[in-house]
Amino acid sequence: LPLKLSIPAKGREGTATFVSITDNPNAKLDATTKAALKELQVLRKKREEVFKQRQFGAYAMNTTKLGWINCDRFQQSNPTISMTVAATSSLPNVQSYLVFDKINSVLQGYGNLTNGFVFQGIPVGMQAKVVSLAYDKTQGIQMAILPILTKAGKAGKLELQPVTETEMKEKLAAL
Repeated sequence: LPLKLSIPAKGREGTATFVSITDNPNAKLDATTKAALKELQVLRKKREEVFKQRQFGAYAMNTTKLGWINCDRFQQSNPTISMTVAATSSLPNVQSYLVFDKINSVLQGYGNLTNGFVFQGIPVGMQAKVVSLAYDKTQGIQMAILPILTKAGKAGKLELQPVTETEMKEKLAAL
């Protein structure tokens, strides 16, 4: 879509100048350009909301006093295993984390609701909790916590339930 702009230039010749055409009252925009810019702003806000929803679990876990595990943390452990946890939710942006009871650390799981979340390279026989979090603007926050003993294969299934922000913070603080 071609933009037809008429904005008075300010600044020194040969220097880069940033001009916001949407916020500049001196910009003379035709009706088509104004409509296109409004549409772009709406699209940008929608994309930001989707990004926030996808990153909700990571943001929530960052508010805890838990540390993230270095990717080679358990390299010396023998043997290490892969473990899968299934999670059910009507929300598409579920994220799962493995929180170890004695290490005070968290490891992010990878995957999705269809195949479950996989935690790789972890030692056998450790007490832990799988924490799953999701957020959607219309359905709010959903959370599940599943205590486990790490073992190869399937470790269980999480049923995410609606929680308030206060309840979520209390549960995360208790980890």
